[in-house]
Amino acid sequence: MQAAFLFSLIVKATVLIIGAWACARILSRASAAARSAAWASGLILSAALPLAMLLAPSWSVNAPPLMSVGRTVGAVVSGPGVDEVAAGHGSAPSPSSSSLSTAASTRPPFRVGGLAAGLWLFAPAVWLLGTFVALARLAGGLLTNLRIRRAAEPLHDPSWTEVVAQGCAQVGLAHAPTIRVSRLIAVPAVSGVLKPMLLLPPDASEWSDSCRTVVVLHELAHLKRRDCLVQLLSDVARALYWFHPLMHAAALRLRDERDSAQMEPAPDAQEIDTTELSIDEVVDRIEQLVLARSGA
Repeated sequence: MQAAFLFSLIVKATVLIIGAWACARILSRASAAARSAAWASGLILSAALPLAMLLAPSWSVNAPPLMSVGRTVGAVVSGPGVDEVAAGHGSAPSPSSSSLSTAASTRPPFRVGGLAAGLWLFAPAVWLLGTFVALARLAGGLLTNLRIRRAAEPLHDPSWTEVVAQGCAQVGLAHAPTIRVSRLIAVPAVSGVLKPMLLLPPDASEWSDSCRTVVVLHELAHLKRRDCLVQLLSDVARALYWFHPLMHAAALRLRDERDSAQMEPAPDAQEIDTTELSIDEVVDRIEQLVLARSGA
């Protein structure tokens, strides 16, 4: 891989992220879901950019015509017989073509020296090494997620199945996720791109009906927007551009906008009975649960 390819990749990815930032600024008065989509588009396109550059036909730019003409004229003027004509008109003799060739061959070529040359030479190798390490960490996280899914136990509770079915109808999901209970997590979560799964902590059976409704709608909204896939592609973009601060800033903005979109009221929010427990109380309870378990 050439350093020119890496330089072009960085420039194009930077343009994409700046474009995503501009779109998010334009959508500042729109919903948080729209701004989240803008940031997600920039990160996903940046993640697909290296493959697109490798598969797309490359464009080569030829040298301008004047550069070639100048070299040809120099060779013709110094050709045989021209020296004699120039001498007959009293002008100074011009050097022969052999002397010009010797001078051109002995002229030292232009080289980039010092630290810049070392960076230009080893930049692709450093980038590949850093990308390998970042992708390895991402793969480790995916394996941990797979281990949690496999260790989760099925939940045989008709009340939870009914709540999830009602939530799918409200958010517009055609297929309900599998419901499992995991002792390895402290808060509810959704997992999986092709086979989504709703993971619940062991004490989920003690929650009230309103708490179950709020939690289920919150997690099903992630599935509706395909946040698992977006998060995976965002992590791939951060791994490819591990050195790029704008990529990490864009990923953080995506997470913030996605969390804000989760708090936006749903079209059927007025039909949800939250008299027993509000959304803020659910969030506070989850945060207290995480702090208690992390302290233990």
